[in-house]
Amino acid sequence: MLLAWRHLAKSLGVNGKLLPDRVLLVLFAFIAPFVHAADLEFEGTPSVRIYVSDGVAHTESVSPERALEFAVKIVRTDSGYLWASRDNIPMVKQEAGAYITYSATNCAGYVRVVSPAGRRALQSLEPEQQKNEFVYLEHLVNLLGSITYFGK
Repeated sequence: MLLAWRHLAKSLGVNGKLLPDRVLLVLFAFIAPFVHAADLEFEGTPSVRIYVSDGVAHTESVSPERALEFAVKIVRTDSGYLWASRDNIPMVKQEAGAYITYSATNCAGYVRVVSPAGRRALQSLEPEQQKNEFVYLEHLVNLLGSITYFGK
């Protein structure tokens, strides 16, 4: 094993010293096939949080500062969809009517988004009405309760 390492080091550098650019090139060559590009599918920040604990529902506003902490992000990869804001849990996309639903494959929850056609319909509302409408909800199962975020 040591002999193989010395041979590799000698082939990559001068006098057995590794050159940084060659090391990066070799690492990239080994890692690149395993890296999948991810495209942003949906991203939103909540303004309302509803959580259920011990059979009692609690509703609270989410401050703009905390909204970034609870933001939802779904990405599209070559192999499907990932709930990037929740430990990259795989998701399944389903479209029906005015909504798109991304369901976690481990039953941890789902994200429901107003479809592009539904968003165009929302834009036809008066500005005062638009600001009261939500574009998505994120529902998480939490022990024997749940947490639901509503936002844009």
